[in-house]
Amino acid sequence: MWSGWPTLLTLLPVFALAPAPRADSGALTFVQTLQNGMGGVEGLAGARGLAVSADGKNVYVASETDNAVAVFDRSPATGLLFFAEAEKQGTGGVDGLAGAAAVAVSPDGAHVYVASAGDNAIAIFGRSTATGVLSFVSLVRNGTAGVDGLAGARSVAVSPDGAHVYAAASEDRALVVFSRDPASGVLTFVEKEVDGVAGVVGLAGAAAVVVSPDGANVYAAGNGDDSVAVFSRDPTTGRLTFVEREKNGANGVEGLAGPSGLALSPDGAYLHVAAAASDAVAVFARNPVTGALVFVEKQQNGAEGVDGLNSPLAVAVSPEGGYLYAAAASSGSVLVFIRNRTTGKLAFLERQENGIGAVAGLAGANGVMPSPDSLQLYSTAGVSSAVDVFEVTLGITTTTTTTTTTLPRRSRPTSTTLAPCGSAPRTDCREPIASGAALLVVKHPGPLPRDVLRWRWREGAATSLADFGDPRRRTGYRLCIYQAWSGGPQLVLDAKAPPDGRCGTGRCWMATPQGVRYRSPALRPDGLRRIVLRAGGTGQAAITVVGTGRRLALPPLPLTPPLTVQLRAGNGVCWGATYGAALVNSATRFRAKSD
Repeated sequence: MWSGWPTLLTLLPVFALAPAPRADSGALTFVQTLQNGMGGVEGLAGARGLAVSADGKNVYVASETDNAVAVFDRSPATGLLFFAEAEKQGTGGVDGLAGAAAVAVSPDGAHVYVASAGDNAIAIFGRSTATGVLSFVSLVRNGTAGVDGLAGARSVAVSPDGAHVYAAASEDRALVVFSRDPASGVLTFVEKEVDGVAGVVGLAGAAAVVVSPDGANVYAAGNGDDSVAVFSRDPTTGRLTFVEREKNGANGVEGLAGPSGLALSPDGAYLHVAAAASDAVAVFARNPVTGALVFVEKQQNGAEGVDGLNSPLAVAVSPEGGYLYAAAASSGSVLVFIRNRTTGKLAFLERQENGIGAVAGLAGANGVMPSPDSLQLYSTAGVSSAVDVFEVTLGITTTTTTTTTTLPRRSRPTSTTLAPCGSAPRTDCREPIASGAALLVVKHPGPLPRDVLRWRWREGAATSLADFGDPRRRTGYRLCIYQAWSGGPQLVLDAKAPPDGRCGTGRCWMATPQGVRYRSPALRPDGLRRIVLRAGGTGQAAITVVGTGRRLALPPLPLTPPLTVQLRAGNGVCWGATYGAALVNSATRFRAKSD
C-alpha cells in the first residue's frame, strides 16, 4: 500500500479551477482535475471506472494501466478531492488488480470490490469507514476454489442488501454470482449464467452489470451481442433466472449497438444504456413485477441537438432522478440530460468537453458518478489518466422545442449551496448604521490582470460570530454587485469564496479572535484575494473584501449608479450597501461611499 497523506499540502498545482457560470449557463461547472503523476497522485494511469461511497467521504478509481485502485478523500463541503493512497498489484500483498476495470463499494461501506479483466478476478478490500483507506483482504479468481465464468471480468455490482456480488465477464460471456460475508467481505462462488446455455442469450461480450434498487432483478449489457439481458434474482440465494433480452434492431429497439454502461433510475422505473457503437443512450421502462423492459427512446449523437455523444461508455442518474449523465470517450465529453421522471424521456441540456474553456482531464472519458448529495459530478478518463470534479449548478431553467423545464433544486445541509447571485439584489441584507460607512473602489489601471476591487463595510449592523457560519467546513460566500439598467438592476459581478478549500500550503479560511478571514493568493476560483469578517455589536461589525486579476471578471467602467453591493453567506445571512452617487466614476476608476 502506498500512502499519500504527506503530499496533501502539495495538491494545489493539480487543481484546475474555473469561474462560476451565470445561473442560465449550464448544469455543470468544471472545478478540479487530478491527473496521474501530478502533485503526488498515483494509481490513475488508464483510469477506467469509479465509485463514490454512500457516506460521501471517498471516491475510488479503478485504473487499468496502473493495475491499481486509487483512493481520494472528498470534502463534504466543497466536493473537492484529495489524494489519499493507491493500492497496487504486487505491493503489500495486493493481488487481483491486473487490468482493473471497475470498482464498487458495499452498501454498508465496509468493503470495496474491484473487477480486473487481466487477472480474471475480483479483488476484495476492507474499507475504514472513518478514513476510507483500504486494506487487502483476498480475491476470487477464475479457475480457483471452484470459481468459474470470470474470464475478462469487466464490471462488478453489489446487491442493495449487501448479500451478493455480481460480475460481468466478457471473455466467458457470463454473469457470475457470489455470496458475500458482510463481516469479512469474503466472496463465495454461487453460480454463473452463460450466453447460449440453458436458454440464456444476450451475454456475448458481457461488459456491465447492475442490480435494481429493490433487489429483484439483475441486468447485464452484452457488448458483443448488442443486447441487454434481464434476470430475476432470488434474494435469499442470489441465484438468477433468465427473463428476456432486449436486442438492437429487434421489436423496435434502437440505439443499443455496443452497450457498455448501465444505470437504473433511483425509483427503479427506467434503465438507461450507454451504447458506444450507436453513439447513443437508450432508455427502457422496467416492469416492477417481472423486471422485463420496454423500449422508450434513444438519444443519439447528432439528433435533436445532441452533440458530443461519441462512443459513450458510462451513464449515471442523479440521486433525486432529475438528471442523466453520460461519459463519451471519443469526444472526451461529459453530457447532461434532463430526465422526465414520469415518462423516462430525456432532453439534452449541455456537454463539457476536454480542452474547451477551462475543462481538462476528460480525454477518453469512460466513467461518471454523482455525489450522494447530487451537488458534484465525478468522471474518469483513461487517456488523460485523470479524475475530474464538476459542480452541479442549482435551479436551472431550460427550454426545449416542446417544453420548458425547471431542473430540480437541491441543497446541502445548512449552508453549503452557494446559490448564484441571481438577477436582483436581496432586500434583507444588514447595512451600515451610518451614511458613508461603506467604501467601494474599482480600478482598471491598465492590463486586465491589474484590475482591483475593494469593498470596506464599516459601522455595520450587529453581527455575531454565529452569523458567519462555519466557512472552514460548510459556509461559502458570494460577492454580488448590481448597477442600474434600463430594465432594472443588472448583475455585473458574481464571485464566490467556497468553504473548506486549500490555498497554497494552508486552508483558505482561518478563524480570528473576532471572526474569520479568507486568503487566496492564487485568486481561485473567482479572483477574490482576501475577505475579513469581524463580529461586533451595533456599529462595530466590519467586513473587508479585496479582489484582483483576470478571474475577477470586473465590469467595464464607468459604472451606472445606483449600485448595490452584497456579501451573501451560504447560511442565508447577508451584508450590503447601496451607492446612489459616485465620488469618482471614470473609464479607469470608480469610488463611492454608501448612502
